Amino acid sequence: MTASPVVLVMTAAALPTARRIEAALPGASLQALAGRLPDADTQFSDTIDHIRGLFAARVPIIALCPAELLIRAIAPLLQAGSRASPIVAVSEDGTSVVPLVGAAFGGNALARHLAAVLGGQAAITAPGNPVLALALDQPPAGWCLANPQDAAPVMAELYAGAPVRIEGDAPWLVAMGLPFDDSADITLCATTAPLTGSPTCLVYHPRRVVLGAGCSQTCRADELIALAEAALREADIAAGTLAAVASLDRKAGAPALIALAQHFAVPLRVFSAEDLERETPRLANPSDLVFAQTGCHGVSEGAALAGSGPQGGLILDKRKSERATVALAAAPGPLDLVAIGHAPEI
Repeated sequence: MTASPVVLVMTAAALPTARRIEAALPGASLQALAGRLPDADTQFSDTIDHIRGLFAARVPIIALCPAELLIRAIAPLLQAGSRASPIVAVSEDGTSVVPLVGAAFGGNALARHLAAVLGGQAAITAPGNPVLALALDQPPAGWCLANPQDAAPVMAELYAGAPVRIEGDAPWLVAMGLPFDDSADITLCATTAPLTGSPTCLVYHPRRVVLGAGCSQTCRADELIALAEAALREADIAAGTLAAVASLDRKAGAPALIALAQHFAVPLRVFSAEDLERETPRLANPSDLVFAQTGCHGVSEGAALAGSGPQGGLILDKRKSERATVALAAAPGPLDLVAIGHAPEI
């Protein structure tokens, strides 16, 4: 596995900035000149030799010292075309962050990350690799990160130049220009399955599933939520794939429906009876009784299908409890909420 970054500190004045950097890079160690900072993880006596040893071992270095010191230390070791781990010089107050080598292998991204953490300016002079141009803990619209608590250690590995493997279909991840390796320890997984992820695996869910729901005004929230949770388990679908809860507009004021959308932290979108009736040919369980009551042959299935669009389809047909029904439909890709029905007038 790629070595964890080292934060080098030469003076006591730089310690507050160094601590902020250490906190922003899980796994990083704080190393200081002997006698300067007794509580440092490691102490060294010869600065030049220590820097050269770290560089030769391809350890990413963030040093709070003049850039010239780093340059003098590593100059004899530089080779044209070699893959160098990032070395970044940071001013004592954190206002200047300068990537010196390894720009194409995480140096530029590391400098930008540190500048954002410290409120400073990254002096980027080479284009480098666009690694992490989009923060991995902030996926684009239509995607959900299942384990945001694990984003920091994964990004720390990538900042240090670690390769990744991508599982599933996520064009935006491929487009980031990450260093790919099918045998990499770090995994970025795009899936609708309810995976939990880990400190070496980030799980992304495409928000392409619509939960259609219908219930009586007297239905309790816990009954509807339990029915929906059971449906997700049966379909082996993660809650993070839900783009919206959808229903018939005349039912939008039901407290249980409102609670259901809040439970999954997704919007409630509604359709008219005419909209849902147009979905009748695609329903798995059309009902004349429901039509007599609502003006459409299916509320939960119809709303799920209408929400998933013309290219979508049922992945779980209607499931019932005493006072509620739910169904699941999925679109081929992440859904645009603007295109899903309309917001209820409650």
